[in-house]
Amino acid sequence: MKKRMIELNRRLEHFQWILNRLSKSDEVLYLEKDWYDTPTLISKEDAKKEVGQIQKELELLQKRSLIRCILKLLHRFIKL
Repeated sequence: MKKRMIELNRRLEHFQWILNRLSKSDEVLYLEKDWYDTPTLISKEDAKKEVGQIQKELELLQKRSLIRCILKLLHRFIKL
């Protein structure tokens, strides 16, 4: 889960950077190459949606992590 959160934070930073870049300039699209060198056009709306989705997923992972910690504590308490 920690690995996934780190990955999501990196992705969030990347798309936030794209969104900031597109917001500061008159550009409508950002051209990006993914792992397979396939060009991908990203619009401001796409970047906003991606940032929103990543933030939601991070919130869910943090809640799951908190619940998991509480369950571990309860389990230890019950064993005593």
